[in-house]
Amino acid sequence: MKMRDFREMDSARLTSRIEELKQELAHLEEAVRSGKEKNHAKIGLLKREIAQALTLQREAEVKQL
Repeated sequence: MKMRDFREMDSARLTSRIEELKQELAHLEEAVRSGKEKNHAKIGLLKREIAQALTLQREAEVKQL
């Protein structure tokens, strides 16, 4: 997902998307550990998306202050 896609989301949708990404990351990490998933690069991409979304969420919080 691109940053502009995250920017277009409202705060409730952004929060739910962050939770979805965290769950997806947990499942992917478990699949890698069990050997079902071989592509370790997906973990890094998911972590990056989570960080980007959290950054935008924090920016919105700071703007409200």
